[in-house]
Amino acid sequence: MEEKKIFGVYPGSLKDVEYIKNCSEQTLYFLINTLGGFIWRMNHDMADGRIKENVDLSGEQYAIEFCVYQTTRFGVEILEAKEDEHIKNSHSYWAWFRWWDSYFQNELSSREFEEYNKLSNQKLNISKYRPKGDWKIKDEKIVEV
Repeated sequence: MEEKKIFGVYPGSLKDVEYIKNCSEQTLYFLINTLGGFIWRMNHDMADGRIKENVDLSGEQYAIEFCVYQTTRFGVEILEAKEDEHIKNSHSYWAWFRWWDSYFQNELSSREFEEYNKLSNQKLNISKYRPKGDWKIKDEKIVEV
């Protein structure tokens, strides 16, 4: 019997589902950010004709929503996945994502980021690489878009 394809539950193009279910918060942020960038770029390039054929990105869409749903492990509040519905990114999700995004894009120096990547790639302890404070506290100041 074929697995039911529910956004947030079905992993789509992801190969190592157990890794995703157990990865660090930092890794999950990067997976979401990378998949989101890839999907956006592909849609953009198909829309303006740089890519002539229409590429099916459903595997990547399932994958990113699977990753987004995994953020619940870190306290993000997301409504339960439902058949035939995309995951609805909540205020809580965007607070979490922006907290990590701001940290990696604005707070780390190039040297610190290189050190983080080296440790992460070697599967060593990266726990010191996280924003100060708590995204849930900053959550109260963020306006949903």
